[in-house]
Amino acid sequence: SKVLAMCTLYYAGGILAGVWPKGCDGDLVFEGKTSPGMLLSSLLVLLGIWLKRHRERPTLAMQCWALSQGLMNATSSSFSAVPMRATHTAGGQTDAAMSLGKAFMNFLRGEVVPCQ
Repeated sequence: SKVLAMCTLYYAGGILAGVWPKGCDGDLVFEGKTSPGMLLSSLLVLLGIWLKRHRERPTLAMQCWALSQGLMNATSSSFSAVPMRATHTAGGQTDAAMSLGKAFMNFLRGEVVPCQ
């Protein structure tokens, strides 16, 4: 169940990028702007370190890191010139999660939900 939780949270990072495209725009870093998605990913890494060292909660720390890495991978994948993957093995999972998040937002706005 711990592994499933980490996989789910990694996927949730991609969904978050899909529902928050302006915050998870991969171009922001290359334009010299702050990327809220990358900043949040970094803060989640720090939270995980704190949970592990000061609260002795290694499983919760790994779950924070999984969410962080899903968000970071999705943000870096949205770079307009070419998708840059931070992880090479989970690209399909990231793309699926981002598409699900975008479809959810289109559904909420009453727009057509594309099948990608």
